[in-house]
Amino acid sequence: MSGRAAGLAVLVAAAGCGSPAPAPTGTGAKEAAQGFFEAVAAKDWARAYAGLSAESKARVGAEAFARLGEAYHRGVGFEPTTVRVTACDENGDAAVAHVTLSGPGSGRHRFKDPVALRRTGGTWLVVLPASFGRAGES
Repeated sequence: MSGRAAGLAVLVAAAGCGSPAPAPTGTGAKEAAQGFFEAVAAKDWARAYAGLSAESKARVGAEAFARLGEAYHRGVGFEPTTVRVTACDENGDAAVAHVTLSGPGSGRHRFKDPVALRRTGGTWLVVLPASFGRAGES
């Protein structure tokens, strides 16, 4: 092999040894939490309910969820217009998303809420907290 051919072979081999492929940025848990809370902020109870896990739906029917959603919305204390998932920690088929709801107006209009998610059949779904919409209940 000539010096020139050997040098070309080294360059070709080195090109394949570049930096590793970037790690995946997520598997959809963050987007599932974002979509759920956007539906809650918009009072789109059917869309929010569709994003719940089977266990959550077994505990709370669609009509009861809508009532709880209205109570949750009132408990926020302002009209949320922006939803932001500030962090989403995934561990296998479980995740916890940290969500911030915010809205316009004077004073503090931010509400933070963590939510658990579970992946079933490749789809991330929200696990409705037992306290959802029940603030102040005894």
